[in-house]
Amino acid sequence: MSVDLNHMFQSIIDSIVVTNKQAGDYDAFRRECLSMLTYDPQIDAAAFREASTADLSEQLMQQFQEYYHRKGDTIASILMPQIQDVFATQSHRYKRILIPYSDGRSNPLVITADIADAVKTKGKSIILDIEKAVTLAIIDEKWKEHLRSMDELKDSVQAASFEQKDPLVIYKMEAFNLFEQLVFDINEAVTAYLTKGMLVLPDGSP
Repeated sequence: MSVDLNHMFQSIIDSIVVTNKQAGDYDAFRRECLSMLTYDPQIDAAAFREASTADLSEQLMQQFQEYYHRKGDTIASILMPQIQDVFATQSHRYKRILIPYSDGRSNPLVITADIADAVKTKGKSIILDIEKAVTLAIIDEKWKEHLRSMDELKDSVQAASFEQKDPLVIYKMEAFNLFEQLVFDINEAVTAYLTKGMLVLPDGSP
């Protein structure tokens, strides 16, 4: 899972860097980092201009990973006192705990975490449970959207035969483009949800 997530993060970071490096737009680079990664990069305008695209991507990825790990540690530190208490006093009754998690824009995902695993790993398994639940929910949502787009593509390609075009060639090209877009959309949505996501505390506050 961590390898897959790193590929997703790297894909988004590469996109941010390449797009804004080519445009030479440092301010847009910072805005996209804040918007898509919820992170303000510790890279000044001079370093942005002078660094190569590859070096800039590597630097941003390293900074982002450190930020993301700190966020995970914070989440674990908030939850662990309650989890340790339940484990110590009620482990015979409860095996899993519910963790409401939201990016602030949609209904919280109710994630379940194994209490014993959380205690054993000092909270690290909680982050894995959150990552799995978020990734699977988004893949499910985006895949359904993709299937609808493929149905629409079939209908539009059928019309191509009336315009003296090879519908199979058009279908293959457009289907490939749709799949490439699907992969990027999943990477972007998972990254955004995990970085913007917050615990929803019992009083309703993040």
